[in-house]
Amino acid sequence: MDALADSLLAEFTSVAGAVNCAVEIQRDLAERNVELPDNRKMEFRIRVNPGDVIEEDNLIFGNGVKIVFRVESQAESGGICISGTVYNICTKLLNPERVIRNTRAFIA
Repeated sequence: MDALADSLLAEFTSVAGAVNCAVEIQRDLAERNVELPDNRKMEFRIRVNPGDVIEEDNLIFGNGVKIVFRVESQAESGGICISGTVYNICTKLLNPERVIRNTRAFIA
């Protein structure tokens, strides 16, 4: 939905949808990177946090956006950093053991 420098910011209608998308992106990139030399590999650090998002003039901002950028350094390349709130929501909707076991995840 928005891009800033080397970042991409996307808005989802559900936390589960955002987490599922993050997991699929990281899995797909990991599979593609297997055959590539190090200088051609793409690795993303993905952060997921729920919160208020304001859209104005094709830009998005708000508390949810601020928190994601504050925890940026906690996600490793090729990993996913989710807030404690996201983890709590996902334990009710998804199988968090599967998500965390199969993806390098950090819970902030």
